[in-house]
Parts: sequence; C-alpha cells; structure tokens
Amino acid sequence: MNTLVIANPGTGKTTNISMEVAKLLKNGISAKDILCITFTNKAVEQLRSKINEFISKFNIPGNAYDIKVMTFHGYAYEQLSESLNHRDIISYNVVRYLIFKKLNEIRAFNYSREYIIDTLIPKIENALRYIKSFGILPEDIIKNHDDIIIHVKNLYKQKG
Repeated sequence: MNTLVIANPGTGKTTNISMEVAKLLKNGISAKDILCITFTNKAVEQLRSKINEFISKFNIPGNAYDIKVMTFHGYAYEQLSESLNHRDIISYNVVRYLIFKKLNEIRAFNYSREYIIDTLIPKIENALRYIKSFGILPEDIIKNHDDIIIHVKNLYKQKG
C-alpha cells in the first residue's frame, strides 16, 4: 500500500501517518516493510515519536526505530550507497568528522575547536574532493607519500 499525504502545516499529517503505521503493525505487517519519508530531520523525529505513542497505546510489540523513517535526502543517499556498494559515496558529515578526529589525534592546530570545525575542516574537505576530482585516491597518496612530501617541501622552500 502506498500513501502520499499532502497538506498544510498543523492539519494532522503526522498523527494520521503514525496511526496508519500503527494499524499496519497491528495487522501483522513487518516493520522492515514500512517506509516513511519526510522533508526534515525534525519531522523524522516527530513522526517516530508519534508512531511510538500509538505503538504504546495499542500494545504493539517493537518501536518506531524498527521502521525506516527518513528524509528524502537520507533515502536517496541510502539508495545510492547500496547501488554503488558504498564505493565512492560518503556523506559530508562523515568526512568532516573523520578530518576533525584525525586533526585532534595528531594535535595539528592550536586554534579553537569552533574555528577548526567552522573554517578549517570545510576547506580541507574541499581540498580533498578537489584532489579526488583529478583521480588521485588515498591509495595513490600512500603509495607515493615520500615523493609527495619531497615535492611539497621543495614548493615551500621556493615560495619561502
């Protein structure tokens, strides 16, 4: 069963969708077979909360976290990731977190946490994506690490 709900704010969309999801669960439909898509992360949490409310009210086993409730963007990302076998797709948040984690580990900067997160990490991320756009992958950098370091040092001395 597919259902599309289009209505103005405050008209009860979340309540109606949550009630329908609870009815599906009560009628034996598996939580894995239910997908709810909305626009914002806030709406995702509101929908989950309301579904949990009805699950509790009707004594239905499980919870809303067993159901795929996601944003359009989250759903598209999941579908792309699955179709590409997680080959080349990684979310901006994951990239930024990994950069931040590494900078923290090696104590690379003495800047404030906010400056690193708001200014430096986006610049580093963009630089990495730019490098990748030339077909240079992490394994290439690892393989040619020593030559790259020598080249960068020479460039630094020339501009020095």
